[in-house]
Amino acid sequence: MLPTSVMFQKINDFASAHPDILAAYLNGSRTNPSAPRDLYQDYDLVYVTADIQRYIHDKSWISYFGEIAVMQEPDCSELFPSERDPSLAYAFLMQFQNGDRIDLTFQHPDLAKTACLEDRLTVLLFDKAGVLPPIPSATDETHWIKRPTQQHFTARCNEFWWVAPYVAKGLARNELLYASDMLTQVRGELLTMLSYLAASEHGFTISTGKSFKYLPGYLSDSWMQPLAETFAPLEQEALWNALFSTCHLMSRAARAVSQALSFTYNVQEEKGSLQHMENVRYGRYHLEETP
Repeated sequence: MLPTSVMFQKINDFASAHPDILAAYLNGSRTNPSAPRDLYQDYDLVYVTADIQRYIHDKSWISYFGEIAVMQEPDCSELFPSERDPSLAYAFLMQFQNGDRIDLTFQHPDLAKTACLEDRLTVLLFDKAGVLPPIPSATDETHWIKRPTQQHFTARCNEFWWVAPYVAKGLARNELLYASDMLTQVRGELLTMLSYLAASEHGFTISTGKSFKYLPGYLSDSWMQPLAETFAPLEQEALWNALFSTCHLMSRAARAVSQALSFTYNVQEEKGSLQHMENVRYGRYHLEETP
């Protein structure tokens, strides 16, 4: 893995050797002053050029940055149908064998003039021809958790208590893969609620990152330990226990958020959903025979 200074020198040297590259900017975690620094941060790089096709048709340039371990070109993948015009932007996601990763997008100047301002986590590396507008100082402000409205809070809670019984139904049918997948969905609503709680304690000036990866840094063990109990192996009793652990933690988190933000919370919805799931778990429903 190359030292950061060496990698940036390679980025600059490559552009110097290719006169068509007019400017370059960086975004992502490496530009985020709030993100922790480690060995595995990507270089989210944009080269601004009007000649994107040369880099698509002749990929020999890739070897300049190192030996590829695995690479993806999302703009031509069947898995990621894109409406993006490859004459305006094209990405190469590259993991190198030395550990470095560069997510490199070639971008046309016409697009770059607006694209460079869409993400506030943007740092200008160079601009040979003055093709880009002034770029404000990098900040993760656009990634901060937004304060929910009462309506949004209510909708989140409703989604949780509506979907949670799907887990119970899957378990009653011994459809463990389905139940586990539904549990992942309701846990997502729980994690969102926990993010609201963490943000409320910091004036909604924090980001919990992709997949809530920074959330543990904002919550005490009294929240994190019960959260660990919402994960379970693919086994009936373990999934039942995880489901109710998820529900109990959601109840606690939603009440804490409602108190912190002076919202109302639909307790009857929670009680009705919980009662239904308990009835399913303990076989209290019976199929009526058709005469």
